[in-house]
Amino acid sequence: MSHEMGRRGRVSTPVTWVRRDVSSPEIDRRHVAKTAIAGYLLLTLALLLVGWIAHHLVFHDAIGDAELDFTRWVSEHRNGFLDSMARTGSSLSDSFTVIGVAFGATVMLWATGHRPQAVVLPVALVVELTVFLTVSTLVGRDRPAVDPLGAVPSTSSFPSGHVAAALVLYVGLVVIAASLNPRHRVNRVGAVFAALAVLYVASSRVYEGVHHPTDVLVGVALGIGALFIGCKAAGLTTSPTRERDTRAADPMRVPQYESLRIGTSQ
Repeated sequence: MSHEMGRRGRVSTPVTWVRRDVSSPEIDRRHVAKTAIAGYLLLTLALLLVGWIAHHLVFHDAIGDAELDFTRWVSEHRNGFLDSMARTGSSLSDSFTVIGVAFGATVMLWATGHRPQAVVLPVALVVELTVFLTVSTLVGRDRPAVDPLGAVPSTSSFPSGHVAAALVLYVGLVVIAASLNPRHRVNRVGAVFAALAVLYVASSRVYEGVHHPTDVLVGVALGIGALFIGCKAAGLTTSPTRERDTRAADPMRVPQYESLRIGTSQ
């Protein structure tokens, strides 16, 4: 045990914490509903505030002009290979992909008895979609004034729903895996691939001319918030303070929580 504790002591600072001891098949539906509703309201208000600030300081100012110049430069330097890559990137978080992968993962988790984990993606994606539709409608930012590559969604440009959905889906799968599997190396590799997938989708949406760079940045924030709400509703989150208090009370106790760590050993 001392060897295991020593090995744990060399890992880098945890980025996020997920529980490993979630084994109860029972789901507190009232808790899930309350958490999802409260999360929707708080996240919507936060992004509306960001949108209001951006409307006055970014969209029609020097930053917005620089964004438009950049998207125009990108559109003028498109080529066939990059066009294909961008279409593939966008497809990683289109409706069919997100619904299909999330549905398959949820059914598999539920069928194997991991019901708390099965709640994460449905709740997070519903929150992400409803917040996105609300904020997009109320902020109403115009799409970049460039020739788009492919179809343009009917919603406004701010924030990027594709990027938010990609983060919820791919990072969410890593978080779920971390709650089920204590192997840190696997979690790190999964986290790297999830981050690359989100970056790929974000760059593809800008390349296609359907989003400004700040739209995809706020899309990342939306995805992080929605995923946290999904984890909170499912009971997969804990705090480092609580874990330290538990270890201090019983140093010989095997930790019940496992952190998803990203970084190199110190």
